[in-house]
Amino acid sequence: MPAIVGRPTRPGIYLPDGALDGWEAAKNDAATTAAELGFVGDSVTSGQPGNSDGDASDNPQDWLNDSYYGQARDLLAARIPHGLTAEFFGLNESLLRNVNYHDGTAGNTPHAPLVYNDGVLGGHDHQWAVNRNGWWFYATALESPVVPWTNANTWMVKFTPPYDDAIKVEAIYANYFGTNNGTFYYGSSADGSGKLQTAPIPLALLSTGYETHRLAVWEGSASRPTVYLGQQSAVQTLGLLGFVVYRRADGGLRTFRHAFTGNTAAQFGSRTTGVPTDRIKAIVGGFDGTDYGGTGFPTAPHCLVFALGINDCNRTLSEDGGENADPWHYEQVLRATVEAGRRARPDMSIVFLMPYYPPQDYCDTTGFSQNDSWEPYVAAAMRVAQEYGCVVVSMNERVGSTPLAQGFLAATDGHPVTEGYRVMAETLVEVLG
Repeated sequence: MPAIVGRPTRPGIYLPDGALDGWEAAKNDAATTAAELGFVGDSVTSGQPGNSDGDASDNPQDWLNDSYYGQARDLLAARIPHGLTAEFFGLNESLLRNVNYHDGTAGNTPHAPLVYNDGVLGGHDHQWAVNRNGWWFYATALESPVVPWTNANTWMVKFTPPYDDAIKVEAIYANYFGTNNGTFYYGSSADGSGKLQTAPIPLALLSTGYETHRLAVWEGSASRPTVYLGQQSAVQTLGLLGFVVYRRADGGLRTFRHAFTGNTAAQFGSRTTGVPTDRIKAIVGGFDGTDYGGTGFPTAPHCLVFALGINDCNRTLSEDGGENADPWHYEQVLRATVEAGRRARPDMSIVFLMPYYPPQDYCDTTGFSQNDSWEPYVAAAMRVAQEYGCVVVSMNERVGSTPLAQGFLAATDGHPVTEGYRVMAETLVEVLG
């Protein structure tokens, strides 16, 4: 990373004048209008635990709350009026990639907010098909014939917020396949009593774009409700993306995370594969088929933390298929991200977070491959940041060559342990707080 002239007490942070004006304005208005903060990344943003034996399942680290996202969320909430007032729980980062959240039978805990009825309960196999190549990670039920929601065992999905003061829960969903125009039911009773039917799901944009929908599936006084979804009218009608929990109708901090383990900036920036086809436009720009920013939360935030690049670098640069970005291609993805974000919000503050990548020769631990190639990616981020007035946070400069001795990484895993994620969170809060 090029030397940061004039900031010797802030190693690893490039912060040009005006880069955070949009975010600062949002924080200043947070007493009445929510300040929205979004994160896009890979397994590091998911909070995957570092583990030297290569098996993350035996590390009890909480992927959500011990991640740098979770720790930064909590630190920032303590500094913003009303604290954390809304959060998005997507499927990938809050359930399917977190071994500590897998729980289809034992009920919900604060660490298992979203559970599928996967056939264990009542013998109903909903045959979930899960999209695994997009940051709008979604699941759709393939059961045929359609299972009626007649008792406590036939619901399809349940969600319980990890807060006891929720006032509204929204389901964010899509009918991407477009195979049937249909409906599904929702309610707050597992046996389906008092269930409500949704309006028909339109298919207008499915041939040319990716349309999302939101539905308030519960509203009430401050509590910790459990909501249920079920009885779709036709196969693949419901494509669930996640849930938004509101703890206050206005003001405060709203956070969301779109993280996908193992994926690359090249895949995020692809406009030919994945779901939706143009993820930069749909997530960073909030494009709803008509307007940038039209989708609303959880897209197009006041401040975006973009942390992709690790997987582009650790794959060989000669890999076929276009699923990794060389530094030049990576720079183009970053530039497109800025342009889409500022189409939605002209003053969107953007932080390029460059996670720690063990240096080639002088690090006290090993982790990812292609260690000698990370510097050109950081340099690419710097070029875009200088061009567009963005922030760059380089964890290599912040941590140095002794991450193992400092308790940042495990011996042979490039994913941080809890302490390492704490350092990342505190560095971000130094910038955003």
